[in-house]
Amino acid sequence: HPVVGDLTLVYEELAITEEYLEIERVRFGERLDVSVDCADDACDALVPSFLVQPLVENAIKHGVARSRDTVTVEIDASIRNDQLCICVANCVAADDVSEESNGARRGVGLLNVRQRLQAVYGPAATLTAHRDGQRFVATICIPGLALPN
Repeated sequence: HPVVGDLTLVYEELAITEEYLEIERVRFGERLDVSVDCADDACDALVPSFLVQPLVENAIKHGVARSRDTVTVEIDASIRNDQLCICVANCVAADDVSEESNGARRGVGLLNVRQRLQAVYGPAATLTAHRDGQRFVATICIPGLALPN
C-alpha cells in the first residue's frame, strides 16, 4: 500500500494534539482535564499526521461540550502484541444514554481516521469506538509496530 500523506513520530503527533488541547482548555477551563501517556517504544513509531486530533476533537465535542462537570480526556499510546495502539477516552455523563455515547457515533472524524488508516496500512489497521462503562473509548491499532507496508 502506498503511503498517503506525511508520516510523523507519535510523540510529535501528541505534541501537536496537546497544542490543540491548550486552546480548548482556554475555552472550557476547569471542565477539561487532560492526561497524555506515551510509552517510550510507542513514541518513536510512525503514524500519519493529524491522525489523533480528530479523535480528541470528538472527545471534546461529545464529552466536554455536553457536560457541566469536569471531563477527563485520556490519550494513551503503547505497543501491545506488536501493534501500536493509540487510545483516546473521555468520560460520559451518567445520564447520557444517547446513541452517540453508546458507540454509534458515525461522524466525519471517525470515518476520516478509518479511511486514512486503510489508505496507509490496508485492512490490518483498525479503529474501534465504543462505550465502556462511564467512558467512551476510541482506539487505533496499527500492526507491525506502525511501519507502513
